[in-house]
Amino acid sequence: MAKLADHLIQRHFPDLGDTERPYLAFFHQVVKRTAMTIAKWQAYGFCHGVMNTDNMSILGLTFDYGPYAFLDDYQSGFICNHSDHTGRYAFNKQPDIALWNLSALGYALSPLIEADEINEALSEFSTAMVREYSRLMQARLGLDTIQESDSALFDGLFETMENQHIDYNYFLRQLSLLEADEFVSACSLTRLGDNPERVSEWLSDYQQRVADYSEDEHQVRRQTMLMHNPKYTLRTYLAQQAIEDAEAGNMEKVEALMEVLASPFEEHPVHESLSLPPGEEGKGMVLTCSS
Repeated sequence: MAKLADHLIQRHFPDLGDTERPYLAFFHQVVKRTAMTIAKWQAYGFCHGVMNTDNMSILGLTFDYGPYAFLDDYQSGFICNHSDHTGRYAFNKQPDIALWNLSALGYALSPLIEADEINEALSEFSTAMVREYSRLMQARLGLDTIQESDSALFDGLFETMENQHIDYNYFLRQLSLLEADEFVSACSLTRLGDNPERVSEWLSDYQQRVADYSEDEHQVRRQTMLMHNPKYTLRTYLAQQAIEDAEAGNMEKVEALMEVLASPFEEHPVHESLSLPPGEEGKGMVLTCSS
């Protein structure tokens, strides 16, 4: 175990080699990197689908992408893996699973690190993840500061999107395009929900939240939102269409997806259709580990 840990530190964390407790510093790094990755997953609606311990990397990355997906309609408990009958790897379970996996790594490192030090490092995961997640969501809504009332604003956003079956990333991208006086009257946004009145209620709350912004601050808000709310995501139904066309010898959809996903925050007018939410038949498609 010591030989393996020494190799990993030398190869991937060489700056830790001269620290007083390199094994402990190494574990802290893995916890922090994993927290940053999971925060991004949760902020952008990414579902891994099969978060076994052997599918997670000490670099804060994951691999074995089989049944992965981005959310279409916001569903906190969405399960993208057809084989996950218990919902172990549901979207809202991912932070807990990541922490459990880190605990397993900590146990494996117990010959090198004291138990109380392992637990102390693990206790940093949730704090680091929530801090990064909050930063990302703050940017997605274009907020320049965090206020105490923002928790209710975010809770209202997620509740509205889930209850009204609203496409997660599409809604936030469209919100990014609105001027300060367009929120409540934005029919294009209210029509995204089953009940436009409920959507309008949340938009009113958001309008009130940024009511004190100056004209310049609203410009910064829109620019920030456009930089943090992608117009294009790899939707499962689009990937399926591209695969089927490619199998028939037509690579156009594959090439189009490669183009827009290389710069997903740009407009790409010629590929506008790739930014739209799926119809009912394309929503919430699930895959298996062999897909």
